[in-house]
Amino acid sequence: MPPLVQSASDAASLGAALGQTSPSVTTALLVLSAVFALLNCFFGVQLKKIWITVIGFLLGFLIGFAPCALLIKADFSPVIAAAVGLGVGVLIALIAYRLYRFGVFLWVALLTFGSVSALFGDRFEWLGIVVGVVAGLVVGALSLVFLRPVCILSTGVSGGMLAAQNFAKLFSLPGRVLPYGIGAVLAVLGVAVQFTLSAASHRKAQEAKAAKAAGTSASLDDTSPAAPPAAPPAAPAEPDPPAAPDGEEK
Repeated sequence: MPPLVQSASDAASLGAALGQTSPSVTTALLVLSAVFALLNCFFGVQLKKIWITVIGFLLGFLIGFAPCALLIKADFSPVIAAAVGLGVGVLIALIAYRLYRFGVFLWVALLTFGSVSALFGDRFEWLGIVVGVVAGLVVGALSLVFLRPVCILSTGVSGGMLAAQNFAKLFSLPGRVLPYGIGAVLAVLGVAVQFTLSAASHRKAQEAKAAKAAGTSASLDDTSPAAPPAAPPAAPAEPDPPAAPDGEEK
């Protein structure tokens, strides 16, 4: 699950650089971020409603918190900003959950933005932001047409790459080639697993639908009125008596 910044690991690294985060807390944040990334990589589509709700809340919190924190000049401004952020976050989360297509667009767009912008590094940060926004909008729009394939690809790739970045920081992996290689392997495995699970889930849904349709048809046959019994065969007509011979009295 990608946060609104590039990842929780970036936030942990920033806090450590500022001297505000102890090494144990930084390690815990990296592990937590890696766990969420792996869940997103291998089970992103299955957990999509959870991710959609969480991302909607985070985006709403940022929208509500940032302006209040900048505009309100008072000693209790952080409390007000946090309260407004929580309110807007809950509202956006509910909207994203109820409006499924909107939530999917938002979710996929943020996944794509995080994955693309991370490729540019700190040296080309602004270029990465611009390209990430454009890519997020394009892929988000594609998800409205090709829902399941785009969601599987975006969650598999973004989850695999984010997990690899966390592993690189946890185990101090050298260079960038090895982390990218690990991320590519995880992305391929995650996409393959998600397509397999999705196909099995779709097959079960079709079987359940067919069984339900067959049960409905059988119940309709049982409740239909029975046909009336066939009428008994008519009795054979009696033959006419033989005619009397001529001249014989009747």
